[in-house]
Amino acid sequence: IGAGAATGMAITGYLLFAILGQLIISLAWPEEYSEAYFIFIILGFAQVIQTFAGTAGMVLVMLQKQHITMRISIISGVLMIAGGSVAFIYFGIIGLAIVYSSGSIIQSALMIHYVNRIFNLKTTANFKSTIKFRLSYFHKENPHGR
Repeated sequence: IGAGAATGMAITGYLLFAILGQLIISLAWPEEYSEAYFIFIILGFAQVIQTFAGTAGMVLVMLQKQHITMRISIISGVLMIAGGSVAFIYFGIIGLAIVYSSGSIIQSALMIHYVNRIFNLKTTANFKSTIKFRLSYFHKENPHGR
């Protein structure tokens, strides 16, 4: 339930800001902050994907495969720094956000892959269990009237 509920909330928040973000930014801050909207859209998408990915990295660490997590993190970090530096020179902050988001998504995908390959576990969001929980929790009879 955890990853499914968290992903549902992340998607809801992301979509709300995607729809209303430019208005919020224009009302709250000066015009030079308007580019922040596009940066949020890029970084927010990666964050939603990471939320969907669940706890793959934590599973690797807890089941004594932290060396895999460390290697993925170091390699993706070095590639994001190098790629981000080049992207920033040619495309500015938007390019940097795209590189960071892409690297973050790839890092999550690799951790999911290794958890599935080594332990045959699925750590990604499971919306079926979230829906099943919601239906059973809100539709059960409560003798105390709560």
